[in-house]
Amino acid sequence: MQWNVNFQRSLGSDYLVEAAYTGSRSRSLSKRYNINQADFGTTPINSRLPFPQFQPAMLYSAAIGTADFKGLSLRLEKRYSAGLFFLANYQLSENRDNGSGEVEANDTAFRTDPNADESLSRYHQRHRGAFSFGYELPFGEGRRWLKSAGPVAYVLGGWQVQGIIRAVSGFPFTLSGTNVCQRGSFVPQRVNYAPGREGDRGVLDDPTVGQWYDRTAYVLPAAGSQGTAGRNTLIGPGSKQVDFSLSKRFPLGASRLEFRWEIFNLFNTTNFGQPDGNINNVTAGIISTADDARNMQFGIPLAW
Repeated sequence: MQWNVNFQRSLGSDYLVEAAYTGSRSRSLSKRYNINQADFGTTPINSRLPFPQFQPAMLYSAAIGTADFKGLSLRLEKRYSAGLFFLANYQLSENRDNGSGEVEANDTAFRTDPNADESLSRYHQRHRGAFSFGYELPFGEGRRWLKSAGPVAYVLGGWQVQGIIRAVSGFPFTLSGTNVCQRGSFVPQRVNYAPGREGDRGVLDDPTVGQWYDRTAYVLPAAGSQGTAGRNTLIGPGSKQVDFSLSKRFPLGASRLEFRWEIFNLFNTTNFGQPDGNINNVTAGIISTADDARNMQFGIPLAW
């Protein structure tokens, strides 16, 4: 089920502003889980299986998945005129589900209670913003400067600059432990909140790549039990990036040669990956990965 309402208004002949609310609700989605997940306890695992004649690793798929989305979006658009166009977007949203598809296909904590996995989606991003633009430099035939055809107009005319600026908040991630559940395969190893820490969840005021969350806010559950902190309790680092391109068209009779110079991550911003979420590791809370650094490419396509 989907619903939306939006309000638009033109400002003069070139500008458009829009505010929109969008929502959706999905039910009976496919969700996989271990149908032979062992019951709680520390006795031999075969004594705790629903089907002891089989291995504790029987993946089953049922229409028990749910998902909900709601978002407020704002947009400002300048239509192409005088060589310039741009589009600015911002969205404040929330994505919730009890399983984010194949990326979490084997992440059901309790075979008898799929809704216990309900939380922020793996791909939830609270804030998303982007600003894209394009501008044709005002030189060359038909432009404001160097209107007359000639060698100088040919060299300086036909240049375009384009770019996009993107900034988004981080994705959620789940805290886990090592081999604490003892309930079979395809079962997450979740942890508990430390006493009195459920309210702050280990969120730091000034997280760093060396300590993204407070490891002491989580403890291992008792052996043979599942942690109650749930999935996707913390948010990883956000990212921002500026991409830029410069291009020029060279008319060749009925054909056209184009030169393109494209730069990705123009300012070489470091966008970090997710921290280590296993509290048993000595690297718990440490971020050791990052997205690509600045890179560029050149192209010379010919259209005829």
